[in-house]
Amino acid sequence: MKSFFKAVLATIVGILFLWILLFITFLSIGIASLTSSHTPIKSNSVLSLDLNGIINERAPDNPFENFYGNTSPKVLGLNTLLSLIKKAEKDNNIKGISLYANYIQTDYASLDELRQALLHFRKTGKFVYSYSDNMSQNVYYL
Repeated sequence: MKSFFKAVLATIVGILFLWILLFITFLSIGIASLTSSHTPIKSNSVLSLDLNGIINERAPDNPFENFYGNTSPKVLGLNTLLSLIKKAEKDNNIKGISLYANYIQTDYASLDELRQALLHFRKTGKFVYSYSDNMSQNVYYL
C-alpha cells in the first residue's frame, strides 16, 4: 500500500511539473512575440522590391506557407506594395526605389495603379530604377 501512494504522489508531482513547464514555455513565447523587432532605416537607403510573381489585390495570409516547403509562385498584395511605396515616399531616409521584375502576373488595372504610385513617388524628387533580365510587356508598361 505504501508503494501505491508513492506512485500516485510521483504521478501528481510529475503532472504538476509538466503544467508548470508548459506555463513557462507559453509565457516566454508570449513575451517574445510582444517585443518589437523594428529595425531603424539607415540614411540614404533604397527600397528594393522584387515584383516577380503574382500580384493580387491582397496577398493570402497563410503563416504556414513556407513551413511545408511550398513551391508555388509567390503572391504579392497590391495593397501591401502601395503602402510600402507611400511609406517610402514620406520617409526621408529612403532616397529611391529599386525594382526587379522579369514577369508579373496581374491585370493592367493593378499595373496602372502601381505605375501611378511610382510616378507619384518620383514627383517627390526621389529616383526609381528598374532592372529585368527578360522584360515582358506588362513589366515594360510598369
